[in-house]
Amino acid sequence: MLKSNLLLGTAIASSLMFVSMGVRAEEETADTDTFVLDELVITAQKREQSLQDVGISITALSGAEVEKLNFQDSESIAAQTPGLIATSFSGGSSTGLFSIRGISQNDFADHQEAPSAVYVDGVYQALTGSATAELFDVDRVEVLRGPQGTLFGRNATGGLVHVINKQPTEEFEAYAKLTVAEYNQIRLEGAVSGPITDTVRFRLAAMSDNADGYFENTAVGVNSISDVAFGGFPARTDDTNGDNFRGRDHHNIRAQLDIDLSENSTLGLDFSYGLVDNVGNAYDTAPVGGDGLVDLGGTDFFGTPFDPEIHAEAPNVGGFVDKKSISYGATYDYDADDWSLTAILARSENEKSYLEDDDGGPFNVALFGTDQDASTTSAEIRATGQSDQLDWTVGAYYLNIDGDYFGTFQFPGITGSSGPGVFDGFGFGYDLDYQLETNSFAIFAQVEYQLAEQWRLILGGRWTTDKKDFNIEATCVDDPAVAPGGCAAFGIAPGTLVAVGAPVDLELDDDFLTYKAQLEFQANEDLMIYAGYNRGVKAGNFTAPLDGLQPVSELAFRPEKLDAFEIGFKSEFADGRLRMNGSAFYYDYKDYQAFIFEGLTTIVRNFPAEITGGELEFTALPFEGLRLSGGVSILDATVEVAGVGEQQIILAPDVSFNWLARYETPVGDTNLLSFQIDGYYSDAQTFNTLNGPLVTGESYAIFNARIAYEFELGGKETELSLFVKNFTDETPLTYSFDLAAFFGNTIQVFGPPRIFGGSLKVNF
Repeated sequence: MLKSNLLLGTAIASSLMFVSMGVRAEEETADTDTFVLDELVITAQKREQSLQDVGISITALSGAEVEKLNFQDSESIAAQTPGLIATSFSGGSSTGLFSIRGISQNDFADHQEAPSAVYVDGVYQALTGSATAELFDVDRVEVLRGPQGTLFGRNATGGLVHVINKQPTEEFEAYAKLTVAEYNQIRLEGAVSGPITDTVRFRLAAMSDNADGYFENTAVGVNSISDVAFGGFPARTDDTNGDNFRGRDHHNIRAQLDIDLSENSTLGLDFSYGLVDNVGNAYDTAPVGGDGLVDLGGTDFFGTPFDPEIHAEAPNVGGFVDKKSISYGATYDYDADDWSLTAILARSENEKSYLEDDDGGPFNVALFGTDQDASTTSAEIRATGQSDQLDWTVGAYYLNIDGDYFGTFQFPGITGSSGPGVFDGFGFGYDLDYQLETNSFAIFAQVEYQLAEQWRLILGGRWTTDKKDFNIEATCVDDPAVAPGGCAAFGIAPGTLVAVGAPVDLELDDDFLTYKAQLEFQANEDLMIYAGYNRGVKAGNFTAPLDGLQPVSELAFRPEKLDAFEIGFKSEFADGRLRMNGSAFYYDYKDYQAFIFEGLTTIVRNFPAEITGGELEFTALPFEGLRLSGGVSILDATVEVAGVGEQQIILAPDVSFNWLARYETPVGDTNLLSFQIDGYYSDAQTFNTLNGPLVTGESYAIFNARIAYEFELGGKETELSLFVKNFTDETPLTYSFDLAAFFGNTIQVFGPPRIFGGSLKVNF
């Protein structure tokens, strides 16, 4: 498979090179400098470098590009990033799920960390609930594919997504932006930045986004959770905001202060606050027949017929996500002539409550809820230096994650007396109370040595110790209003967590090495070829089973180890008017952490896995005013599940690709008119380690369009734009759960529908 991927990549590259022969190499003028392939400066190796000088498969998007693509959160960037799939479990903003080259962790428990890491301004976002970052006042986004275990450490096995926000400026600048779109969306964002004194600079940015949501609530009198909950879940007195679900009630503020301590040293202070205010969520649901497929003419055993309308359902309980996060930190930078020192101290405090109607319909049958109160503290100190032949980085890192968590799976079950379309239920629920504290410490080093004029050797290593203390208790709570039924009737097997009837203490204490060896060949100033080996590691952890019915002995799962072999190239052609980067890789997994969702049982187990694939990206300027870009990802990702056999890894389509075409033309001396079409295609993908038709999404393609006019209004640079997202109104299945054995149905998440909107931005 690796050989076939290489051949395919070569064929694609050859065809694109043939096309590039028609690219003109004329001089750019001031009117078209938007389309110059400028040098992209990134920090993928924790120092500033040109994108084309770094031997890593990277997609980098500038803040201007993020705006033109209407990306509003970090999940959006997958649309223009080969090999990256991003989704969420209930179509809301509860948990961000990122898959890079097929590597992800789809256990939705709040205490889990993902193997494809998310960073914001150099700080690791340990909790999956904080992985979906709002994009506003962004400087750039970098997506690094492949293990980054040397410089970024544990849990960057698949790679990482790094959002870098704009920093305080020497000169005054400000902007305000209003976006209005369908479903009553009103999004306001803005920033102001500049000097306070000769040695102090500030930046203040804020965003508020409100929308009703595109998922129609067809129920009459949706209940708040306080009407149906029992056991340990806290009562909710307020109904979910709005009549529709999957809306937006998101608010963020970010404040930064840079202080020059001396000519060579700077102290940066930052604070951010984020709120997701009681936003509703719900699933589409469809009945399943005896053949295990969706039965278009049937009913589930609640008597609910199939409703072909997408984004519409009648849940009896209003699901919601409620999140609050506070982050603050300090960064110290010291720059000497040939070396520099950076120290980062950061802390975040995160609270989240979540509820979903798990049966998806109008019956009081099943619901799942969580509460989270967790904090993350991290500290890093590193030094970098360079000489004529040697670049080096050394450092140390500390991470503490301390969280209290609660989860409940409830089956209230009283819907009325017996009869057609009525389900009496069980009248019980499982409550999980648990705490997890993680302490991790690492030291790392990486050197880049110029072997000869054209050859460069990179060696790196990182030693990490990772300790976890886990305390969990599962309780089966009967609803006294329901009889017969309850815990005893359902059955509790001896040795399971819920059968213990008391808190259980578990711990993990692991030491592991990650390392890198890479050779780079600079054929000429426009072509660099690299080949290397990387060891990536994801730390072990514990399962918090939804139903409490897993044996205590199976709650812990081991660290996964990935041996990654990769070759790639970075190139430019046609006097800098065509940029093309490609890579091919082979991954050999030891103890891949596979999340298995079977019925209502959840568990993470270790299995061997194997992934081969590659990516190819290009950006071209065929003629003045036109910019073309695109990328393709090819994957063959499988896991060998004991007792089942080979399964496709979740969120790993065999083929996916993206495209963009933008044309700009001057209007008069100062104004500019632009037209843009962009989109992406994804092959079929699965949503469960145990593959099956109910947890597999078909291939789909999404198209977007935008027209913008830039002009001066009262002496201020102004842009007015109109856009349409998903203009063919596709309804791709982006996640699903197979509940046929319990409720006779499947609950599904479909991508957003077609949305029209417009924006007005003014720079001050």
